[in-house]
Amino acid sequence: MTQLGFPHTLAQHQVGAILNAFEFFFSFYGLVLGLSVAVTATGLATAIQHRKKIQIGWLTPLLALFVCLDIASFGRMLG
Repeated sequence: MTQLGFPHTLAQHQVGAILNAFEFFFSFYGLVLGLSVAVTATGLATAIQHRKKIQIGWLTPLLALFVCLDIASFGRMLG
């Protein structure tokens, strides 16, 4: 027992916390999916911000929505 009453030391706990390759891949892939949604949202915000100079119409926001939903559904399918 440790001073706080826990049966394991920190070194013994860290051994069980090591990620295997599969868990590392999916955590990395989740990060990539999140960054792709952020880039899509940033691009859409930039297009909306410059809408007085460039006409974007309806298709650009719908495409951004479709891409975000596609990324979200693909991430849900994996997890």
